[in-house]
Amino acid sequence: MARPLVAKLLALDPLTAFNHCMPGWLDLVEGRFEAAIPAYRKGCELDPRNPILQLFHGWVLVVNDQRPQAAALFDVLAHQAPGTAPGQLGLFWRHVLKGDREAALEAISSPELQTAAQRTEFFARQLADGCALVGANDRALALLSKAVDLGFIDYPYLSRLNPLLKGLRGETGFAVLMEAVKVRWERFDA
Repeated sequence: MARPLVAKLLALDPLTAFNHCMPGWLDLVEGRFEAAIPAYRKGCELDPRNPILQLFHGWVLVVNDQRPQAAALFDVLAHQAPGTAPGQLGLFWRHVLKGDREAALEAISSPELQTAAQRTEFFARQLADGCALVGANDRALALLSKAVDLGFIDYPYLSRLNPLLKGLRGETGFAVLMEAVKVRWERFDA
């Protein structure tokens, strides 16, 4: 149902770089991860110094297991936007991609990320994805629960499509959370 609306958005406002990411987002939540890359790349190319777009693009590359390319983007982001939530998230992802669990978990404690994760489902969800990748499952589940509390209830994406949550799928806490998400997903009326 969203595709015609995204097409209309792009027709009405083709100059806003973020809008060009939206077709990629739809691909992602439908499990077509590789198809999402060009949309995020285009958004980033249209506004190359936008830290949120850099973050989105890097994360899409992680989802697609293109880790060296993602790490390069996160390095740039961490250096261009230090002391900001996107910059701190870039630093977090850089540690995750190196497999440095302790440094990744330390990065989460930054005030910028703590605040962002409490207020924005995207930040909570990104942190959950990274924590799951480094095996910090308790932390990942808490952050994923926060993302759900903040409104991210895409049951198919969370329960089976997101490859970054693979390490959580056997956890009892994940199964309980997914049951609650499924109820909200089924009751949601667009």
